[in-house]
Formats: sequence, C-alpha cells, structure tokens
Amino acid sequence: MVEKSRLIFSLPGAPAALGLGLALFLAPWPGGSVRPAAFHLLGLLVAAAAAGLSGPGRNPLPKTALPFLAALVLLAAWALVQMIPLPAHWLTWLSPSAFRLYHRAATVTGSPLAWLPLSLAPALTQEEWVKLSTLALAFAATAQVAAEPRLRLALATVLLLTASLVAVLGLAEKAGGFLFGLVPERHHVGPAIGPFANRNHFADFIAAPAFFGLGLVPGRAPAWRVLRISALMLLGLGLLASGSRAGLVAATGGALFYLFSSGSIKAGKAKIAAAAAMALFLAAFFADAPSAWLIGLKQDFLAVRWPIWNSAFLVIGDFPWTGAGAGSFGIVEPAYSQLHLPVPALHAHCDYLEWLAEWGAPASAAAALGFGLGFLKLGQRRRQWDPIARAAAAGLVILFSHALAEFSLHIPAVALEAALLLGLAVSDPRAKSPQHQEVRASC
Repeated sequence: MVEKSRLIFSLPGAPAALGLGLALFLAPWPGGSVRPAAFHLLGLLVAAAAAGLSGPGRNPLPKTALPFLAALVLLAAWALVQMIPLPAHWLTWLSPSAFRLYHRAATVTGSPLAWLPLSLAPALTQEEWVKLSTLALAFAATAQVAAEPRLRLALATVLLLTASLVAVLGLAEKAGGFLFGLVPERHHVGPAIGPFANRNHFADFIAAPAFFGLGLVPGRAPAWRVLRISALMLLGLGLLASGSRAGLVAATGGALFYLFSSGSIKAGKAKIAAAAAMALFLAAFFADAPSAWLIGLKQDFLAVRWPIWNSAFLVIGDFPWTGAGAGSFGIVEPAYSQLHLPVPALHAHCDYLEWLAEWGAPASAAAALGFGLGFLKLGQRRRQWDPIARAAAAGLVILFSHALAEFSLHIPAVALEAALLLGLAVSDPRAKSPQHQEVRASC
C-alpha cells in the first residue's frame, strides 16, 4: 500500500492533482460556499496545481476541452474589460442605462462622473474575474491530470468522499440542529443544508459526484465495496434530507442519463436504475402531500422566482450589449424589483438569466457557442467514454439542468466541483504524456 502511494505521488501530475483535491475539499466550508472572495485562496491552490503541469512530462490538453476553455477565458477577459474606467461620455453611448444609474447615485453622493467602468459593481466584478480565472485553471488542470488513469481515479474518489463528508454534516444537522461548532447553531431543524446557506446548493454538491460510487473506487477489496456502498447511501439520504424537490428531479434526470448513455445495458441493471429514478421522482413529488407540494410550488414560483425573473428581464433589456457587470446582479436588481423583501435578491434564481444580465448578449452568446460546441464534441465521443467520464457527464446534467431554476453555479464550491467534473468528462485517459512515450519507446 505504501509503495502504491509512493508510485502515485511520483507521477508527473501528482502535485497538480493534490492541489485540485485540496481546493475542492476546502471549497464547501463557511466562506467558500457563500463568498466569492474565498476564491482568492482557492485560486492560489489551483494556480499552484496548474503550475505543476508545466514540466516536460505534462499530458496534452484534449481537443474536446478547447471550446470550454475558450469560453471561460473569454468571460474572464470580458470581466476585466467591464472594470476598465471609461470617459463618462463613452458610457452614455455604450451603456446609457449604466450611466443613468451612476448619475442617480452621484446625485446623492455628490461625486463627479468623469470616468466610469461598464460594471455597476467593480469590486464584485473583480471577485468574479478571480472566480472565472480559477475555474478555467481548474478545468484545464483536471483535463490534463485525468489523462493518467491512477490520478483520474484519485480525483473521482476525492469528489465522492468530499460529497459524502458534506452529506454526513447535513444529516447530523438534520438530526440535531447543529454542525459540531463548524457553523453557528441553528435553533430550528429544517432541511439539511450542511455548510451551505441553501438546501439546493447542498443537494447539488452531494448529488453531482454520486455516480462515481457506481464501481469507480479503485480496488475490489471488501473494504472498498463497503466504502462505495456507504458513500452512495449517505449521498442518497442527504439528498432526501435536503428537501430540495428540484434537486431530486435534476438527480432523476442525471440517473436516467447515466443509464441510457451506456452502450450496453443489462436488463436487470436497467430495471434497478429505472426503479431508483422513479423513486427519486416520487420522493420529489410526495415529500409533502401533493396538495401541499403544489401550493408550495405556486408560492415559490409566483411569489419569489417570477418577480425576480421579471427583474432580470428588465436588466437584460436595459443592458443588452455590455451587461450590468459580472457579479453585480444583487446591486442592480433592487432598482427594478417589484418585491418587498427584507433583503435584496442577490441572484436571479436562474443562472442563465443572471449571466445574460451581467455579461450582456454578445459575451453570453459567445460563451454559449463555446459550451455548445464543447458539449456537441463531448456527445460525439460518448461511445469512447469510460465509467468515470460517464459519471462526470451525468453529474453535469444535474448541475446544468438545476441551474434553470437555481443559482448553484454561482456558488464557489458548486462551480469548482462543476469545473472538475467537466475536466474529467473531456479528458482522454488513453492519452500518454511525452515522458511516458519516451520511456515506452526506449523499452
């Protein structure tokens, strides 16, 4: 066992894999799950991991990864542009709505309007730039590291075990209303949220890596089987304890995708998977009485989500070309809100609407094109997927489908997890590093 560990740590990408795993482990904890500023720390870890891939033994970046990486780099560059101060008369032409809101604030504060950035919240846009840069590095590093089969298994195992630990904390909170002092004690026992601030984010974080538990832990020893089965049980119980109906529906979609993306499905396994998917869907529908479920859905959609979405559409209409600034939705939304909430809506409860409002149509369209081409290329090579790539793709189905009615991908921990899953999905485990090829040729 010790010799195997030494062998793994002697691989060229081992330091990078260690940095990625450590960043993922730290991401959910208080601060990492609610404040984008935590990405300054995580960014340093990921940058150190990426630096470890600059040697001669590094693996090539898969071609499937290039559209995704181009989209992330483009968004990070656009966030930089949004922070550049421009002459005020330029802003009146590029983004008249931004100038109007700036002018309203200047009337109150008496500050001059000589030079202004496109972003209405430059400090938050700076944090988003750090986050986007970190995600791009994490994705590229994972896509390269995962070409080595042993490191690929190690990253999948870290994803599974980190999600299981978060699920344990959520279940402990559900049972006792506290988290052993890791977060402030809550004086009521509601849905399990673990170290997160929202049950939907908790549900997404633990559900997305669950498919790595289907035989992906290295080794066939009884201890590994017990570990895998225990992890699956913890993740399933945690998902149910979260009370996130949309999360359960998204997990159902991910389970069906995992089942039918396999080229050969045995009848027995298909029946078990279909029964599990149906159980998840029924759990989502009958978590309360059907009438209470429908009433809760109506109240949540009509009273909260639809008014916030309407505000997002108004922001998009006023900032169609430049966007209001990455990360600025919570600052801009109160000027358009029709709700009387005790606190402003910091997010649009739809990641895609929020991105369109913050980045503008051109940048959003370019990013959508990059991701669309990437997913198209990824789907074209689905027959070449190994179990890890298939499990990662199923996790991405959960995250990107739930993003239609939630803002989990704006949460640092979930976003970093998505970057690692995407890197595992696009990586080619058959690719060999130049160093490996030289050794093989010499032999």
